[in-house]
Amino acid sequence: MTPREIIAQAPFCLKPFSVKVDGFNAAFYAARTRQQAIARCWRDYQSCRDIAFRDFLKIVRASKTVAPPGFGEPITVSGFPAFRVSGEPGVNNYVKFVRPGSDRIVYSHPNDVEPVRALSQEAKP
Repeated sequence: MTPREIIAQAPFCLKPFSVKVDGFNAAFYAARTRQQAIARCWRDYQSCRDIAFRDFLKIVRASKTVAPPGFGEPITVSGFPAFRVSGEPGVNNYVKFVRPGSDRIVYSHPNDVEPVRALSQEAKP
């Protein structure tokens, strides 16, 4: 199957959320649901403060937000289909992406990411 066929069968499944913890600025999280965004934020918060999840729910707020540029854009990473979550190829930061049908966010070096036009030019006779 070509990358385009794979992407058509397993579309992008993440949504953008703004998660705010009392005493901190809001942070961007990409997740399937609001609850998953809160759980991901709690895991990140655990690195600075040990808190039970039920107590964390008292100090956190999450809502849908505007997606950053390129969010959900079909790309190829090392020749395999993927969707961009954040980051731009050619810039000095890693690109966050997910594979089709997955919500597991992984990182790639910008040099391994090919733009959308690489998908549209493939399989030409």
